[in-house]
Amino acid sequence: MTPGVVHVVIAGATGRVGSALVHQLQTQGELLTRQGVHVRLDPFRRGDRFSGDAFLRRVQGHGRRRSLFVDCTASDDVASRYAALFEAGVGVVTPNKRANAAPFGAYRHLLDTARRCGVPYRYETTVGAALPVIDTLRSLVERGDRVHRIEALLSGTLSYVFARVSAGALFSTAVREAHALGYSEPHPRDDLAGADVARKMLLLAREAGRELDAGDIPLEALVSDCLLCDDDPASFLARLPEADEQWAARLRAARTSGASLAYVATLEGGAAHVGVREVADDSALANAQPGENVIVLWTDHYATLPLVVRGPGAGPVVTAAGVLTDIIGAVRSMT
Repeated sequence: MTPGVVHVVIAGATGRVGSALVHQLQTQGELLTRQGVHVRLDPFRRGDRFSGDAFLRRVQGHGRRRSLFVDCTASDDVASRYAALFEAGVGVVTPNKRANAAPFGAYRHLLDTARRCGVPYRYETTVGAALPVIDTLRSLVERGDRVHRIEALLSGTLSYVFARVSAGALFSTAVREAHALGYSEPHPRDDLAGADVARKMLLLAREAGRELDAGDIPLEALVSDCLLCDDDPASFLARLPEADEQWAARLRAARTSGASLAYVATLEGGAAHVGVREVADDSALANAQPGENVIVLWTDHYATLPLVVRGPGAGPVVTAAGVLTDIIGAVRSMT
């Protein structure tokens, strides 16, 4: 293999984030070259298989410690291959939350394997799209700071929905808009169930040193169990007006006390939870822009005035930009 070249394999290259990433890699070639990054693309496309020795051979086939696998899927099966890739000398960059949300023992084994094998494992975009959330939290912990509390808006979809509802839109209209803009998951139910936010909270809690599992984080869904059982996205969206009056009433109640509504993930001490909260207008969590993520950290060093990270937290182009940043960092560590 040519010195200085890292072979990049992309899973999910035809998905929303993957296709945006491929476009950015193709249009940023000169910029990448100036930074000493030389990339060859070998995208996995729809119908390719992610299993067994053939999968590993294809990813690793261009030189030990000179290959980088980028997982732009939401697949458990693909995520389950990371440890084998590390053992084969292949680094991983991923916005896929599945691997780091595995049971705690498997999560620790994954990090330890990447470290032992000396390969990059970068997953900044698993929380906050391109925002520097994971790296900021990790740097605090590595320098000995202790995280006491986290409050966060971790869903660009839900921050969009509540911003629009606060501006007078119907709940169902706001969800449809978020879906049309590409903020939501392919099935909006996955956002409104709260599981995606709980998974992101789990990742942050683990970075903060808490040994939590998914079942340790109670969560509140935004729609009824009956609606959540609808497997068809079009049917689900058509039925969403059933929830409009419920959310209009909750917003009216919040406004009587001078507050607004937000879907908040909280870590305090060793406990985490996820759900709708009334937030005061002077809170960092209030008045989030549509699609914005906000992460507020209280630590030893940020005890009275918390550290706040905020900015766009949704959309394939923004997420792909964060993945590209991780790729550049990973490639630099391999060259």
